Amino acid sequence: MRCFSPALAKANGIRANITSCTTMRSLLALILILLAAACPRESLADHRCNDVHPCIEGFVCVAARCRIAGTSEGEGEGEGEGEGEGEGEGEGEGEGEGEGELLDNVPGLGGYGVVYRMQIPTTGARFNATNPPYSYDAAAAFHAPFTRVGYYLELEEGGALSWVYVELDALAAEASAVGVPTARVGVVHQRDLAHARVVTNHPGVAAGEDLADLNIEFWPSNYGADNNAAPLSPPNADDASFDFGDGGASVSSGHGSMQIHNHVEGRTIFGFSDWGGANPSNDLELGIGNQSTGNPDWTFSDNAARYSKKHLVVVVNVRPDRATVDPSLPGVPANVAANVDGALHAGYRQVYDLDIPDMALYGNTTGPSYTEDHTALAPPGSFDRVAWYLELQRGSGPLEFVWVSAAAFTVEAGKLGVPVASSGAFFQHVLDDGEVASNVVTEGSALATLNIEFWPTNYAEGNALPVPNADAAAFDDGDLATAGTYGSMQVHNHATGETLFAYNNWGAAAGNPGMSDLGIGTQATGNSDWTFAENADDYVVKRLQVLVRALP
Repeated sequence: MRCFSPALAKANGIRANITSCTTMRSLLALILILLAAACPRESLADHRCNDVHPCIEGFVCVAARCRIAGTSEGEGEGEGEGEGEGEGEGEGEGEGEGEGELLDNVPGLGGYGVVYRMQIPTTGARFNATNPPYSYDAAAAFHAPFTRVGYYLELEEGGALSWVYVELDALAAEASAVGVPTARVGVVHQRDLAHARVVTNHPGVAAGEDLADLNIEFWPSNYGADNNAAPLSPPNADDASFDFGDGGASVSSGHGSMQIHNHVEGRTIFGFSDWGGANPSNDLELGIGNQSTGNPDWTFSDNAARYSKKHLVVVVNVRPDRATVDPSLPGVPANVAANVDGALHAGYRQVYDLDIPDMALYGNTTGPSYTEDHTALAPPGSFDRVAWYLELQRGSGPLEFVWVSAAAFTVEAGKLGVPVASSGAFFQHVLDDGEVASNVVTEGSALATLNIEFWPTNYAEGNALPVPNADAAAFDDGDLATAGTYGSMQVHNHATGETLFAYNNWGAAAGNPGMSDLGIGTQATGNSDWTFAENADDYVVKRLQVLVRALP
């Protein structure tokens, strides 16, 4: 169905002999209203947009083009080091971690919403223990029933971008269960798929609609090459190799598999494995189509470092809820307004206020003792940006401050504070559309070079994402999360080589917690990200505030 276009009507010679101009205008207005209501909610073929042709969920219409909110550049290697997730390649690395290409390459997604995006790390994955490091997590905002789920994977190697989109009947009723199948999700999907759809540019993968030749292997555990008995695995799978029919899967923690295959053709459509934490020192295993040598499904390939870009996007065929913040949610505090330009903080509301202690035991079940906690007043889907404001003062010295804001990467306000284990927060990616105001670090707006390291665990020097210019032998803007309870709450600007702010060593659950690490800017000596600084007691003022920008 085509939507009504007055220009097109004129070009086709449509004429009307109506004596009253008023009647004509009224009739045309009525026609436009009726046709607008009937038009499918899809982007135009060239992905232009307007009020009648909106973008798919996860994008906004900017200058008549669909863009991810606050589109910027990538992250990871080309995106920040690209690996992470380039939040737009040309604009960073796509239009938002793969969503630019998703919008451009896959038709028919009108009315679909983005549940998850991930800038897939190269190494150090422990998703079964930490939760996947999604760079966008909107699962909590989806409540309407959905019947279809789609997985979009794009990989760039040597400047060539390969991508595949696989859509199938919904695997679960909850949006939180359609992402990476970790042990916390607690499911094993191993069966044939019906009514599947494949769209791709990869020559080794067959595209098609309403396909019945596909099968799925999603689980969090270890697995073997032996083929399970039908109907769990196709009978033509090879017992001697890891392919489209493997066995031994369970809901326990292990290697981890997220694979979809075409068993009739004997082809892997995409494979993503070794993310579970069984081998965190190894690179992840990742590919589209069959691996040319070794196991066809990419198991044990340890090949993630070969890609300069690797993005995963998960969508469902409904849109997330749109909520509004409670009117009683506090506005911008006076201390923030005194130091940050009004244009930067306009529309923001405060959700957390914390007087940082010298030592902390945030690994316990209660978490931080916030002076103010208003997260319940900012429901999922009620804000589009997040900000952190930290101010520190040594003795009678000057007050240091930093404001860092970015496009929202979660819909849950409770995941924006100190990333304690009980919050479920684990973030390691390049932020989109960053802004910095400070009297210590480099200021800027529309930044695509800010990256976040929020987790409740220990960490090592390895550059897991990787982050551009990070030193794999130092604690800096690119580290590798490991088991433990040390805790990291850091934001960096990898273009300027600056730590914007860092708050570490707060994650212990009992015993002697040790002095916390705290700083604005890069530490002059020692580790640049303040790790092991043990200096929190140097400050007489140390206040952290977290804000969100409410949707209109």
